[in-house]
Amino acid sequence: MQTKRCRFCHQPVSIYAQVCRHCGRSLVPSSVPKRRERLRRRSIPPASPQPIGYHAGLHPEDQPYLSSPFLVPPLATGEEAGAEQLASSAARSDKAEPQPMHLESQEVWPFPARIQRGGSSRAEEILAPGSSSHRRNLLPRALLVLFLVALAMSAALSYLFFARRWSVATLTPSLTVIPRQLHFNESLTLVGKGFGAGDLLALQRDGTIPLRDARGQPLRVQANAIGAFALQVTVTPDWQPGEHQLLVVDETQLLSIATTITVLPSTSTPPQLRLSDYSVDLGADLPGTTTRLAITLLNAGGGQLSWRASSDRSWLQVDPVSGSFVGSEVVTLVAQRGELAAGNYTAHVTFVQQAGEQGKTTQVLAVTMTVLGSSATLSIAPASLSYTASSGTQAPLRQTVALQNHSQQALDWSSQVSTNAGGAWLQVTPSAGHLEAGASITLSVTVSPASLSAGSYQGTVLFENRSGLGDEPQLMVSLHVVAPGRLALTPSALSFTTAQGQNPAPQSLTLQNSGGLTLSWSLTSSTGDNRQWLGATPTAGTLAPGGRATVSVQVNAAGLVPGSYQGRLIFSAGSLRQEITVALTVQTPAVPTITVGPTILIFDVPHGTTPAAQTVTITNDGQAPLNWTITADKSDPPLQITPASGGPLAPGQNTTVSIAPVLSQVPANTSLSLTLTVAERDPDLASLVAPQQVLVLIAVI
Repeated sequence: MQTKRCRFCHQPVSIYAQVCRHCGRSLVPSSVPKRRERLRRRSIPPASPQPIGYHAGLHPEDQPYLSSPFLVPPLATGEEAGAEQLASSAARSDKAEPQPMHLESQEVWPFPARIQRGGSSRAEEILAPGSSSHRRNLLPRALLVLFLVALAMSAALSYLFFARRWSVATLTPSLTVIPRQLHFNESLTLVGKGFGAGDLLALQRDGTIPLRDARGQPLRVQANAIGAFALQVTVTPDWQPGEHQLLVVDETQLLSIATTITVLPSTSTPPQLRLSDYSVDLGADLPGTTTRLAITLLNAGGGQLSWRASSDRSWLQVDPVSGSFVGSEVVTLVAQRGELAAGNYTAHVTFVQQAGEQGKTTQVLAVTMTVLGSSATLSIAPASLSYTASSGTQAPLRQTVALQNHSQQALDWSSQVSTNAGGAWLQVTPSAGHLEAGASITLSVTVSPASLSAGSYQGTVLFENRSGLGDEPQLMVSLHVVAPGRLALTPSALSFTTAQGQNPAPQSLTLQNSGGLTLSWSLTSSTGDNRQWLGATPTAGTLAPGGRATVSVQVNAAGLVPGSYQGRLIFSAGSLRQEITVALTVQTPAVPTITVGPTILIFDVPHGTTPAAQTVTITNDGQAPLNWTITADKSDPPLQITPASGGPLAPGQNTTVSIAPVLSQVPANTSLSLTLTVAERDPDLASLVAPQQVLVLIAVI
């Protein structure tokens, strides 16, 4: 078995272990980068057979004296200077006892406080500059110098390390998710920035639910050197349809950041191609310019949708020209004015969906564009705007356009608004002004749908140069007022009937958005007896205009006694609220009934003879199958019962049982009685089915 050592107690453990079985500490790598961990880790030298104070690599003569304390001489240039210093030191210290100094594992004593004047040959040897004690004095100093150098280097490395991490950590963390709407088993890309360099990040959803990798382990990702990461996450079927929160937790920096996605409910309808717009205007511009506009392809059904596109004009291309998607896809229209003459142009882009056996489905997009002449002074971009609002919406809707002066001199301009309905629902701000040569201004175009009923409305804004020179560009505005999202439920009530201890089959509810805007809904359930016997899936979702969804309603009747129960399913969609009543009836379970006849059997048998067998009829008079068994209360004398193992009986059916006593061992003039019991074999029904008995009387003459 492969092993590794615990970084705390240094005991061997399995290489796959996450917790040390010796000291109980976690073996999961921390979020501290390896370089920082090496700086914090305490070095533990290997055990050595040498005594304390031994220094590897030194010549034996240079090893410290280990058997007793040694003397540290003062610094001196010669023997006489050393003797004078020695004498003055002895005079100052008087009779003070020497105090030990502990240096690592050696004991270093100061110079003896009391030495006879004149010294001795041993003292002179110690004071000699070339003596071995002088060489031993250099070792602590060398160790001290090495320690100070190492400390300085550590401080410098720590400064560089933390300064670098601080510069990364001060960035504001951010998350980007693409796409934000997807179905089950589809993948999203999650990109994070601004985290700590090398930090280990935990990924969670909806609070504390960990995201898991392909092996089922909690998903973690390590930020790179600039504190960023990118990974793909697959939406598994255990996610519920609706809005979900994705959370990234940086345990090192003690921070977290979240973003949201929407999981769309599964649908059994085939893929269906739709366009976000069926007519677009690329505005007006001078020859030689290129205009790009993004449009969205929608899949109003389910599954994968494949498409291709083609244009009927050479000046208009689509990028890309084909593809496949599930929810939506963005394509770009590219218009190249090139050498086109001044005027208005129209093109059509045909999007073709390959729909298998149902043939091909096409959607056509109309594209308009204006090429300005050399005499043009004013242009508006874009040249058309489209608004969609719900009826009763009070807040105005705003978009912006750019008005540009293409002439070589300043001009004054004004605008004039007209609508087909004659109402004042369209405004432009500012409505007039002054433009320098080559300058442009951004205008706010506002529509107010509060007083409008459902329908389509058209408006025009005419811009003119007050000098009367050049063309007069127009801005076309369309407003679509639609009914708000409405949730229609079918059926309006549900009813379940079941026997006690059994669950009925689920039933379905159909949800439909009959309005003109996308509708988000949620579902809760309640019961009159406050028991949790009513449930439904899914509990939330989103419906496009005209979209449908199916909700499965389940009943758990376990633990419910026979009777009637009431519950409610409450659907909420914005400020709207609808209820579906659910009735549950729990009935007493059907049980079998045992009928036996005759109930008394009499055997008068001469001694030494074998009696003839008699029969008993067992009938099931109940409403459920009977699984019967027959037993005797005594084993002496034995009875021959055929069949002896019992068997099943359907309601209304009967069977015959043959009974004969065995009397070979019974003496003459003996009377005997036995009782046979017919009962239900199933223990769940035994308490509900009354057993029946047959009395057997035997007389041996």
